[in-house]
Amino acid sequence: MNKSSETYLQVSLDEVIAYIRGDINLEEATERLEKLGHSKKSANKVLKDTVRNNVFCFQTKSRLGDDPGEEDVGDEQTN
Repeated sequence: MNKSSETYLQVSLDEVIAYIRGDINLEEATERLEKLGHSKKSANKVLKDTVRNNVFCFQTKSRLGDDPGEEDVGDEQTN
């Protein structure tokens, strides 16, 4: 592999890493990869299929019990 290919691959990888770390969003990463010569479709596919380190799934759980029919009351306190 020649030096320009290695540089191209390194810059492309750096953009994907920046996306994974949350330094840039999906749109920015896609645009940057397009400027490097990647197609928009393939850049989007790679980025969307990539797990990001900074994305958390917040799901609320009921504090009243395990009954799925009970309403989630959040931090509301009753006396």
